[in-house]
Amino acid sequence: MIQILPDKKQKCCGCSACSQICPQKCISIAEDREGFVYPEIDADRCIKCNLCEKVCPIIRKQDFYVPDKEKLPKTIGGWHKNEAVRFESSSGGAFTLFAESILKQGGIVYGCTLDEDMHAKHISVECIEDLIKLKGSKYVQSDIGNIYKDVKENIANNRKVLFVGAPCQCAGLHSFLKVSGASNISMEQYNNLYTCDFICHGVPSPKVFRSYINFLEEKYQDKVVSFRFRNKDKGWSSIGLQMGTDIGLLNTGHKRLAPAFYDAYMNGFLDDVYLRPSCYKCEFKGLPKYYSDITIADFWGVKKAAPELNDSKGTSLILLHNEHGQELFDLEKENFFYKEVDFKSSVRKNKSLYKSAARNPRRNSFFFEYENLSFEKVKKKYMSAFSWASHKMMKIAWTILENLIKFVLKPLLKLLHQDWNDAQWEGFLQFVKFAMVGVSNSAVSYTINISMLFLLKNAGLTYDYVIANLTAFTLSVLWSYHWNSRYVFNPDINEKYWRLRTLFKTYISYAVTGIVLNNLLSTIWIQVLGISKFISPLLNLPFSIPTNFFMQKLWAYKERGKREAFGRK
Repeated sequence: MIQILPDKKQKCCGCSACSQICPQKCISIAEDREGFVYPEIDADRCIKCNLCEKVCPIIRKQDFYVPDKEKLPKTIGGWHKNEAVRFESSSGGAFTLFAESILKQGGIVYGCTLDEDMHAKHISVECIEDLIKLKGSKYVQSDIGNIYKDVKENIANNRKVLFVGAPCQCAGLHSFLKVSGASNISMEQYNNLYTCDFICHGVPSPKVFRSYINFLEEKYQDKVVSFRFRNKDKGWSSIGLQMGTDIGLLNTGHKRLAPAFYDAYMNGFLDDVYLRPSCYKCEFKGLPKYYSDITIADFWGVKKAAPELNDSKGTSLILLHNEHGQELFDLEKENFFYKEVDFKSSVRKNKSLYKSAARNPRRNSFFFEYENLSFEKVKKKYMSAFSWASHKMMKIAWTILENLIKFVLKPLLKLLHQDWNDAQWEGFLQFVKFAMVGVSNSAVSYTINISMLFLLKNAGLTYDYVIANLTAFTLSVLWSYHWNSRYVFNPDINEKYWRLRTLFKTYISYAVTGIVLNNLLSTIWIQVLGISKFISPLLNLPFSIPTNFFMQKLWAYKERGKREAFGRK
């Protein structure tokens, strides 16, 4: 029986394949406190068939995935020749090209729309006039519902089907059909299905988006009836200064927030503050895409990769992964102005094809305050252009320092015949961050200690230094806990009990190293070796900092137990 543990939510992408395949219908999809959906199982009705585990695209990834990194997709850049289609599309209208081809054959297209309540969900479309419902990017996780079952029924009835979704949703559909349709769907019927994913940055919380819509309705005193996450009326550019969102209001028309950083929701999305946990360790990055025939995206970097395709009106990038995808493109290519381009240079600016979003260090604090403060306060603190820019600058500064460290150490490691892998570098750089926090902790502790002694100098207390030491210890450890949680260990768990437990363990760790270990080492330096008491604290650092680091990493911040991501009852 599949079970998503609270501290392993990054192992569920929310595709809902498990709930749709359950023969007992005992798996429901429920929203958690962050607004993301996870399966919940009625154990009393479960017959332990384990179909939910067999269909999970993350658990069974290796059963489907066939490594072939040498095989690169055919890469196309261009746009729909119909200017109206191109204008109302997020980039060049590639989705419309493929969707029109399916609908002309009497087929059906599945994709994401925003309903009248601004709820993102997958629906089906059977006529070209209704394609407008599916056009444009939607930067929020969509509700799949029972779409996989509908897709299976339609391809079994020999209808052409195009399914468009995030990579994890396409992978969920692929595994659902493989597990549920193995005995009753022929290969010919499978060929009725075309799957199209997009280069995905990550999916934000539907709950946060609902809060933003409510905020807008209160601000404008009007109902939001449409929301375009991307608007190209002033041009199309990767830096986003020309683009912006367009908000449709029932009685007062449209409000345009441009450039894009004027929209608070987009700031938080691009700053990776409220993405789904699985997006920070996405299992569906890279090539080949076993679950998708076609990948579409904005052709960011077109200015260098194919300047002749850059006119600032929107250019699509299309990756054709197999003959099936090529077949669909060939049916409509006369309606597409295009050029075959070099794959590597064309995806250079689309790093999300290979790389997961970096977890924002303030994600936990965002959701904690999101639950406890007004949306207005949270928006100002976490969803402003300044917040996004300052976080971006910190990332750039750390990247520069990281590269400098590697530049210095790599020659030394080469001399020692050492070749560190990515995990070793990650561990070492994490220790560097911890040491930086430790240095700041010492400065904070010393400053507080001296300040307290100054404040208490006229109080006539015999043990003023004890009060100063305790105050400095209490506040400096709290300082370290804050920065270690945010930038060093950055845990996935955001539960109040876990946070308090980690804080308590942090105090114990610093007490062990700062009091017990340091006093023991100082006794050795001073009493046994005759070293100056002013030098001994410096000699303690090579021992106390690593010891404290490993106590924090392996104990204080360790996720509960050694349980696997998926438990069994």
